[in-house]
Amino acid sequence: MDFQRQAGKSKKTETGLPTIQIDLDLRSDVANEFRETQGKTAESVERTAAAEDQLKR
Repeated sequence: MDFQRQAGKSKKTETGLPTIQIDLDLRSDVANEFRETQGKTAESVERTAAAEDQLKR
């Protein structure tokens, strides 16, 4: 009986590891996309400021 319990716990751990890796991969992808979006937003702000400055002249 104790062996079956241990085997069940081991199986849960084995299936949990890929789930954890998928979660970590997803978090990494989201963080990368967020950084890219921040960079693009900063570029857009700079271009907008430059365009507004040019219009004032």
